[in-house]
Amino acid sequence: MKQIIRITAILLAVITVIPLCVSCGSVQFNAAAEVTTARKKRYTETTTKAKTEKKEPAIPSETELPESAPKEAEETIKGEFELTTAKPKYDDYSIIANGTTCITGTTENNAVLTVSGNTFETFTTTAQDKRFFISINLKKDETDTVSIVAQAKGKNPSRALTVDIEYERGGVEVFVGKGSQLHYPQTKADYRGNDLFNESQLRAINRGIDKRLENARKYGKETTKLIYLIAPNCLTAYPETAPDDLAAEKVSVNSKLKQFAELIKSRGDNDVFIVELEQVMLDNKKEGKLYYQTDTHWNTLGSYFGYYELMNIIYKDTGNELTKPYELDSFNIWKDLGNGGDLVNFLGVSPSAVTENITHCSLDLKRSAEITNEADGSVRSRVQNAALPTAVVMRDSFGAALIDHTSEQFKEILYTPWNCGLTGVYEYMKTVKPDYLIQVMVERSLSAMLGG
Repeated sequence: MKQIIRITAILLAVITVIPLCVSCGSVQFNAAAEVTTARKKRYTETTTKAKTEKKEPAIPSETELPESAPKEAEETIKGEFELTTAKPKYDDYSIIANGTTCITGTTENNAVLTVSGNTFETFTTTAQDKRFFISINLKKDETDTVSIVAQAKGKNPSRALTVDIEYERGGVEVFVGKGSQLHYPQTKADYRGNDLFNESQLRAINRGIDKRLENARKYGKETTKLIYLIAPNCLTAYPETAPDDLAAEKVSVNSKLKQFAELIKSRGDNDVFIVELEQVMLDNKKEGKLYYQTDTHWNTLGSYFGYYELMNIIYKDTGNELTKPYELDSFNIWKDLGNGGDLVNFLGVSPSAVTENITHCSLDLKRSAEITNEADGSVRSRVQNAALPTAVVMRDSFGAALIDHTSEQFKEILYTPWNCGLTGVYEYMKTVKPDYLIQVMVERSLSAMLGG
């Protein structure tokens, strides 16, 4: 009897304990799920347009590591090199077109990035200095986990950065080129060569040039001459950065830029000049980065070559040794870290959250020019030397990078406010009485020449 009672008591205890164990396990599982959700929520709240990176097993803090455990920074991966590339860091993402996600982050200097996933073929790209941009296309309702492995020169590949993405609708004025170069979509037609001026349009442009020269001499001097300086698109200067799908769409090597240059040269006069820069940019990329990575504009090294060709025309036109352009060895060239540019803004990412190494170029000589920023938005530079020429520069935003370069070689040069109309330009000409009316504009805006 005692044995039966003892067995009954044991069975009752087992029946009571098992549900409690199951219940406790359920509580622990649910608590863990709540912690994971909370972590994701905190990440979302502190990241611009957040997209959570795929979670990896939690790594204890440095203070929690046992003495025998190596720090992550000291981790090496078995390979041919002694050192291992650091794992890339994820910064943000943007939807740049329906189903197209742009992922940005940083890695080691000029590292090669191998990008893989389930919905696309593995491909490689490179970082510019430390910044990378990667574009992934998904079809409707698709999701993917993108794996990004970096390898710096002389090091083993890194551990993979993984980022979960999904199909989303959207669109911004940016596309990603090879080598993590950002581009402005409006430059695609110029690259393809499928949007050229027709003969009627070229005749209209030529008539507009005649009218502009007539007015320049009416409001300036009887001898005022015109110079057109057309800054090439970044994609024109760096065609190797065109993504494969865009390169496949190229139909002609001709462009509006080439057409406009040929039109000016075909006039056969000494009153209207064109600063030809396409080949100049292609030939001088060895000197350093000529355009920003995250901005539509050329930097001051790129604009140096515009300055050089401009002053070379004026030097040949005047024979004045004082207008001979300074060679590049008279300039300081350096890099520093700066905020992202207008293309980052278009991505919907804070420019201060994305940085790039910016190339600068400035004349390394004793300065005599007095440069003033006027209340109306114009910039005026004066040098006390009557032997120098005068000029009015009608400009878009690309003209800003030329101001410093040209300031020392004009008695007076006035840069009009950005996108100042012709009526305003002629008002400035009444006061400056320039030897040259110079128009600075970017290639993608050449259609504006149809308006005169």
